[in-house]
Amino acid sequence: MWIGDVGWNDWEELNVLAAPTSAVQNFGWPCYEGVDPQPGYQFTFLDICSTLYDTPDAVSAPLLTYYHGDPVVAGDGCAIGSSAISGSPSTAAAATPRPTTARSSSPTTAGTASG
Repeated sequence: MWIGDVGWNDWEELNVLAAPTSAVQNFGWPCYEGVDPQPGYQFTFLDICSTLYDTPDAVSAPLLTYYHGDPVVAGDGCAIGSSAISGSPSTAAAATPRPTTARSSSPTTAGTASG
């Protein structure tokens, strides 16, 4: 299952729930925005965020992140600054086009925008 996660300040995410009927995945909210710690929470030193920051693999990294001021796909014609990803259900056998511009998918490694 693909999940569009609207970011707080700068980054939007596309997450993948690998097996909806198995263990719960943690996508890092509100402690992460995209692949990086969310600054508004990072310096509050809340136990929940400190635990996530200190525990490798505690957070399921997003498949895709993009700066909300940029188009998801160059030339897509959608307005920027308030973009969203939407879709419809599909099967694994169906061809599923997706944006190719992304940042690093590791929540512990600061990525850089590309594309």
